[in-house]
Amino acid sequence: WIISGAQPRVTITSLQKLNVDLNFHMDECDDAGCMTYQSAPEEWISSSGWEYQSSTRHLRVRFEWYVYSSSGAVGSVVATWSTTSKAPGCSQCEADTYKTTTDAAGCTACPSNAVSAVGSTGLSSC
Repeated sequence: WIISGAQPRVTITSLQKLNVDLNFHMDECDDAGCMTYQSAPEEWISSSGWEYQSSTRHLRVRFEWYVYSSSGAVGSVVATWSTTSKAPGCSQCEADTYKTTTDAAGCTACPSNAVSAVGSTGLSSC
């Protein structure tokens, strides 16, 4: 991906892996075609919730799976991106919780025997 905007950001919202590792490569680009860029340090992603905020207007993102055991190797990732910076104090709720505001308030647990995805924004998501 090449993400362009005021402050490009990428977030890993869900990561499932077995016998694989996920490596993210980010390039902070001077132009929309990413012809001139500076590489950011590579990141080995081990859990959901990882985030990278660019200091430039263009961010090239590449990811690679590294399989270290072909026996039962499985991997899936859900990543989101934004063209603006994260609101101060705002964070996504963990799975099985929700919140209806975008401030630093805590998350509310879903009712018993109900589940929700990471980042749920209301009781109806449970």
